[in-house]
Amino acid sequence: MTVQSLARMATALQKVGLRSGEVSLEAAIHQREPFRLGAAARSFLLLVLLPTVVAVLYLLLVRTPEFVSEAKFVVRTGSEDTLRRFSLDMLVAPSLLSGMKSTSQDTHIVLAYLKSRSAIEDVGGKELLQKIYGGDDIDYLSRLHPGDSVEEISNYWRTKVEAVLDVPSGIITLQVRAYRREDAFLLAERLLALSEKLINEISERSRKDSLE
Repeated sequence: MTVQSLARMATALQKVGLRSGEVSLEAAIHQREPFRLGAAARSFLLLVLLPTVVAVLYLLLVRTPEFVSEAKFVVRTGSEDTLRRFSLDMLVAPSLLSGMKSTSQDTHIVLAYLKSRSAIEDVGGKELLQKIYGGDDIDYLSRLHPGDSVEEISNYWRTKVEAVLDVPSGIITLQVRAYRREDAFLLAERLLALSEKLINEISERSRKDSLE
């Protein structure tokens, strides 16, 4: 075999090796699949991450800030049933009314009343709530709307008025939320006055019943 023949054979072998390498590289490229998110990852993005981002942006950039008026009082029974107010933070000056003994039943009546439809009507009804909570200066998701039903207004009221009882002391903490200071003041004062009136009416009925 001559040197020239050996050179031709080496060249042929190199070409075969290159072809086999190209084929292997093409096969590897074709076998690689495109990147895709799994079902769990897609669910996390759509159900957890995206709503969280939207909620944070709403709270930071869109939602109208609220003012909170807080009052602490206790139902007392002495010569007559009344409310003893310890404080009304931020807006209402503290005042004290005479009293002696806490009554659990009357306290729970006041708690139920504060978040009831009767309280809504007594403070001024739908018209007043629409004036306080339905202004254009309040963001769309936070405001009351003219077409809201009685049930929707009641549910809205419960998000703005909170009354919590501290059982050991019998103290009721009332919080009223509004979008203007004067509105929180107005509603808190009216609710306190109405609660006192309610307790006095209950006391008067009880007194009459005991005399019969």
